[in-house]
Amino acid sequence: MFYSSTVFSKPLNWNDIINLRNEDKGSFQNYQTNELTEYLWKPRKENEVVFTCEELPSKENIHLRGSRYFHAIFEKDTGKFKHCDGSIIIYDKKKFDKRSKLSINNKVNDIGKEIKLFRVDGVIPKEQFMPLVTSYFYWNYDLLCYFCKNLVK
Repeated sequence: MFYSSTVFSKPLNWNDIINLRNEDKGSFQNYQTNELTEYLWKPRKENEVVFTCEELPSKENIHLRGSRYFHAIFEKDTGKFKHCDGSIIIYDKKKFDKRSKLSINNKVNDIGKEIKLFRVDGVIPKEQFMPLVTSYFYWNYDLLCYFCKNLVK
């Protein structure tokens, strides 16, 4: 079983990411489960774009599960990623309320207790990155659609 969000972001376009000059962020709000997924593509240095994504549980479920958080660095000139990592962020109610008032472009991973699950340093082609990030956010149909529509391009 999966749920699809009722708020959608614009489709992923790798040419837009390569030519990115300003932050590009979006979110998926699932009103059935009351969960929010936010992502951000942020240019850094001359040749890099940093991708961050967080899937926040509903406020009612923060005592049951953490927030899935993903971070990656994309190199514009090669069209490949050079780093990615995934972690779980644990929030108590007070920290979750603070996080809920912020957008992903703030340093949100500093608010809760971050537990790193994996880290990859090395060349990661887009075709390998997209299944990796969507596997990390399993059962998140919105991110699957966001990334995997581009696997055939």
